[in-house]
Amino acid sequence: MLVIPKSINVVLVDHTGSPLQAEGVLIVVNIRCQGQPYFSHPLGLTDRRGTISATQNAITSGFRRLQGVYPMDLKVSLSDCDPTLVVEVVSANELDERRKFVATRRLTPPEIRELYARAHQSVEPVSVTVEAGNVNEVLVRIPTKRLDP
Repeated sequence: MLVIPKSINVVLVDHTGSPLQAEGVLIVVNIRCQGQPYFSHPLGLTDRRGTISATQNAITSGFRRLQGVYPMDLKVSLSDCDPTLVVEVVSANELDERRKFVATRRLTPPEIRELYARAHQSVEPVSVTVEAGNVNEVLVRIPTKRLDP
């Protein structure tokens, strides 16, 4: 049973565990159902310090919005999904694919299109799996490094 924390705080860190200053990096959360990809939600872009915070409400609202558009694809409630969250820095190629996808979907909200347009993946892609639970706040430290210019 999945319980999304009320607040998810993400920080990019280098190999020493120190915060990695990387602004504009797209962070997404992926939810799985029976081990299979089910729902992906952009948490947003990192600030200058390489951090971003998201709320349970933002994730569940995004799910409900998409569930209204794609009811046959999103039949399972989030609470019935796997009890983990996969927090991810997507690759530059994946970002390009997502940009193309949202550009072709007329029902994509303008703020989502803008988010993808502003994203700049200046660090290596990586994902971290987090055990979700009935907690108020979770801190996700994502170890990565800058891409060569």
